Amino acid sequence: MRLTTRLTLLISAFALFLLVITAFVYQQSYNALKDRIIFDSNLVGDKITDRLHHNFIFTEEYIKFFAITKGADMLSSAKHIGYDELSDQLRQYFINFFETEFGYRLFRDIQLTDYEGNVVASTAPVNENIAHQDWWKEVKEKGTAFSFTKQRSGAKLLTFAVSIVDNKKVTQGVVRANCTMTALVRGGGMEKVEMATRRIDLLTPQGEFLYSTALHRTFAHYADTALFNKIKNGQNSFVHRTKSGLKELIIAKPHLHHHSRDFPWILVLHLDYHKLFEPVLNLRWWIAAGMSALVLTAVIFFIMVKDITSRKEYEQALLKNQQLLQAILEGIEAAVLFIDKETLTITWANTVTEQIFGVPLKIIIGDSCYKYLCPHTEGTKEHQCSALETNNLHAEFKLHRQDNRIIPVIKTVLELEIHDRPHYVVTMFDITARKAIERQLAHAQKLESIGSLAAGIAHEINTPSQFIADNLRFISSSYESLSKLLTLSTAICESEANGHDIEGIAHRMNMLQETIDIKFLLEETPLAIAQSRAGIERITTIVQAMKRFSHPGSDSLRLADINEALKNTSEVCRNEWKYHSEIFFDLQPNLPLVPCLINDINQVFLNLIINAAHAVKKKYEEIQGKGKITIHTEVKGDHIIIQISDNGIGIPKALLERVFDPFFTTKDVGVGTGQGLALSYGIVTDRHKGTIEIQSREGIGTDCTISLPLGKSGEA
Repeated sequence: MRLTTRLTLLISAFALFLLVITAFVYQQSYNALKDRIIFDSNLVGDKITDRLHHNFIFTEEYIKFFAITKGADMLSSAKHIGYDELSDQLRQYFINFFETEFGYRLFRDIQLTDYEGNVVASTAPVNENIAHQDWWKEVKEKGTAFSFTKQRSGAKLLTFAVSIVDNKKVTQGVVRANCTMTALVRGGGMEKVEMATRRIDLLTPQGEFLYSTALHRTFAHYADTALFNKIKNGQNSFVHRTKSGLKELIIAKPHLHHHSRDFPWILVLHLDYHKLFEPVLNLRWWIAAGMSALVLTAVIFFIMVKDITSRKEYEQALLKNQQLLQAILEGIEAAVLFIDKETLTITWANTVTEQIFGVPLKIIIGDSCYKYLCPHTEGTKEHQCSALETNNLHAEFKLHRQDNRIIPVIKTVLELEIHDRPHYVVTMFDITARKAIERQLAHAQKLESIGSLAAGIAHEINTPSQFIADNLRFISSSYESLSKLLTLSTAICESEANGHDIEGIAHRMNMLQETIDIKFLLEETPLAIAQSRAGIERITTIVQAMKRFSHPGSDSLRLADINEALKNTSEVCRNEWKYHSEIFFDLQPNLPLVPCLINDINQVFLNLIINAAHAVKKKYEEIQGKGKITIHTEVKGDHIIIQISDNGIGIPKALLERVFDPFFTTKDVGVGTGQGLALSYGIVTDRHKGTIEIQSREGIGTDCTISLPLGKSGEA
């Protein structure tokens, strides 16, 4: 593991350790603060509870004190004092006293009734008999009673009722006081609680408001059902999120009780969570910010180290790739040149370039590419170097060296960006050895063709030679007979001239004429001479065709007569087709001369005509008929079209795509080597930039079409 990676991992581990320790300390601090806040909140709740109980007991005891000390007397005076005066006394004792002494009104209204339930005095207008009400019956039975009373306005009143007895313990009446919850709570100090309190609620066990510092109306149902259910389920302190999204710390004091009386009320404190926990929360943010900064620092350091490491690794990999590419470019047996596209100067070349160009590498680099690739166009900006054409990949090209040697190469030109500049990347393979092998192979194939044709050519020459010899023997014999007859005729003429007797000579001449058919000799001798002349012409034709066919030619394209080449080639291979085929020439008159390597083109024609002859022979040999080979030429655009067709056996469709593969043949063993069409394809397409296509239908025949461009003669 690298040192940088170790440092990065160490810093990351340290940052993680600090994060864990900080989170632990923060959680402990938070829990401690929460426990303290809950403890203090419970103390506040207990304090409010005690105050409420105290105020409640005080109110109850105050009413009892009135019932014992004043109640019986006021009931007795009711017979002498009017209702209004007695009501003023009640107001003075209960209402005015508290307003004067404590500054608030504890009692809402006070009622005094006799034993029958009739109201004898009241601080509020009441004229009805209340003996039928439940609380009045309860107070007569138990002596005291308290309950909640819901008013039409929605407010709840806490009602205290105490029976009034005389000295004989006989119940004389009842005093009832109605207190508002607001007065009771205010007396309990709920309004003065601070400690980040949002509100304080006093609830019934059914979830109805008895009082709330945030509500003006009581007896409304508690709105937050989920919170109330938690309280009912025994959760007395917890964090709660309101519907508006605020967080509150809830402190609940259910079933308020006192040493003298239990009250089924629930006190709920809503404390501001964020205000209470602000110190810890602020610390949390500072811790989070610090840890984030630390983690960010570690990440940045890691990225920087990683980036530096990656950059070094990339540079090392790039250097290795460059070295590998350099080794490959130096190792392949091809010249590789980088040529600036704008300046056309050679910016880089491998060592093989030095061998192919025959010039030291230090001279080549930095020099103009025209000097080595296209010396005949050097300095002429209007001429583009043909070696830099990018439309042909693996194109053959003749490289003119400085020592006037011409080297055949295969070139490929690519356009690439090198060091942010457009370049030509030229690759050249020296194919001198391959060309030599191709020439040897073509020559061997030609020798093979000539060897296979030798017997036929010998036969073609032997046939006229035989009847020429026979005619010469006939003419020689006729000449001897005519010579004897002519000698006797001469002797008779001389004897007559000298006056000698010619009878003996005439007799001999008569006898000679009887043995010689002079008429036959005079008729047949001219025929024999004519036949001999025809035979000699036939032999001359064959020899001249062979001479033209086997002419060595040259490596340069020369204008040639394609029609004449087809005739000569068909004559050379006459013995291959004359027994089973007939050749029909459909040659366009005045066909333009074609720039070609005529020796190679003759070889192509020979291969195709022999293939056609063999195909026809295979089809017509058994039926003892003759097939048809048609040779057609025409001009189409800027190309010469040569078509050689036959009605032989054809080629199966499955094998048609392989006919140009080397060593592939459909002929019997010993008849063909499978090189003819492969060589023909290379000659037509590579050397002449033409096309050759074969279409065939099995059992019907084959059409072979060659297209050669009409161009200027020159180098191939």
